[in-house]
Amino acid sequence: MEECVLCGEPSKLRCGSCSSKAGVSLYYCSKEHQIAVWPVHKLVCGERAHPFVLSPFEQSEADRIVKVFATRAGDEVEASLQSLARMALDAEDTTISQKKAKADATVGRLGHVSFMIHWAQDYPGLEAQRPDPVYVLRWVLSNWYRSDASMYGIAMAPFPETMVFEHEQTVRDLSLWGVDTTSEWYSQFLHRLSSHLSVQYRLMKALKALAPPGAEWTGQSPATTPVTEADMALLDKHEAMLLRFLARPHPSRPRELAEGILRRRRQPFQGCSEEMEMLRQGYARNRGE
Repeated sequence: MEECVLCGEPSKLRCGSCSSKAGVSLYYCSKEHQIAVWPVHKLVCGERAHPFVLSPFEQSEADRIVKVFATRAGDEVEASLQSLARMALDAEDTTISQKKAKADATVGRLGHVSFMIHWAQDYPGLEAQRPDPVYVLRWVLSNWYRSDASMYGIAMAPFPETMVFEHEQTVRDLSLWGVDTTSEWYSQFLHRLSSHLSVQYRLMKALKALAPPGAEWTGQSPATTPVTEADMALLDKHEAMLLRFLARPHPSRPRELAEGILRRRRQPFQGCSEEMEMLRQGYARNRGE
């Protein structure tokens, strides 16, 4: 019996588009879990499912890049991100309207996840390799959300940028471990890794509604938020499933990689244990416990 890519339970429901167009079988234990994953899965469903490739650069992403350019940098991090975006578009000395034209011209291009984003300071000897512009722009957007210094930053970003942030360090580590990024193992792994993002997003929305950044908790019931207690348990099940998947026989047996991935997955929830406990207490009150 195959396992659900979200929770790891025995599953028979298969994504027909990925199977017929990419030759990769992705299973779900229920329609509910298939629907839960869809906001993320639709970005790679079908021909892009294997080898795993993110969706083409969208107009909404180009518009967000233009907003990044139009925003006055609040610190060195944001200034550095703006500089990276200008380099990616080859738009160092251009007006906002010219930058917009270059961003719009990027719409429709596929982006290839590449650890070259770290440039030469991290990997000497890779100086001649230019990072993929679409990937760099998405990396800039994901980190622009993260630069707000709140625990909600990247978890509340739109999914294309969230997926880039999720996979950026992972893909770099996979490459250094010598994992074949065209293999079915790689595609299956990234589908599993990304499947939790829609649930994480709903959970972070619940936390934000419960206790907005800089505000005290008002006693709002978690019942009024779009997350359920099952979502919280589902993240734990997903983590256990991911560990089981990574423990299967593989040429490099990347146990250290697995541990690093799980540490990064937990980052959006670090520093908000009090709010998480509020959610749990609220659910208990709703059950009358």
